Amino acid sequence: MYAKPRTVKVLKAAIHSDGRVAGDPDDVYEWGTAIMTVERGGKSRQASGRYLTVWHRDGKEWRISHNIAF
Repeated sequence: MYAKPRTVKVLKAAIHSDGRVAGDPDDVYEWGTAIMTVERGGKSRQASGRYLTVWHRDGKEWRISHNIAF
């Protein structure tokens, strides 16, 4: 028997980019902080963490090739 999953409601979310650097003409590395306020079981709490995203140029468009959350 599996436990019933709890419902989580996202009340507020934001990201703050701390920097970007080009690895080569087709790759950009971006890092920063993500902050979220969630409500679960009638209680709200704030969570935050760091992230690293790798953007890759695909023709004329930029796409996320890797996204790492810490």
